[in-house]
Amino acid sequence: MFATYMLVVFSWVLFRAEDIGHAFQYYLGILSPSLFTVPYFSGMRHALFTLITISIFIIIEWFGRSEEYGIANIQTLQKGHQRWFLYMALIVVIVT
Repeated sequence: MFATYMLVVFSWVLFRAEDIGHAFQYYLGILSPSLFTVPYFSGMRHALFTLITISIFIIIEWFGRSEEYGIANIQTLQKGHQRWFLYMALIVVIVT
């Protein structure tokens, strides 16, 4: 399945490129050594924050997978004000 997927993906380059030279440049870009380096961009801090937030959500959902809602398993959120504080914090995290 992986080999078929890779064959299809690399074949699509031929349909997208303007000519064979352009396709060859695409292939060189795809297979360049920079593929295995960590990129740096101006929004790197936001991306790291997003990855950490997504990881936390995945962990909460994983441990709460037997419940209808993953966050329902957290016992310390039985009090209303703590639960609403968490909801507001989640909204702020999602918006920023």
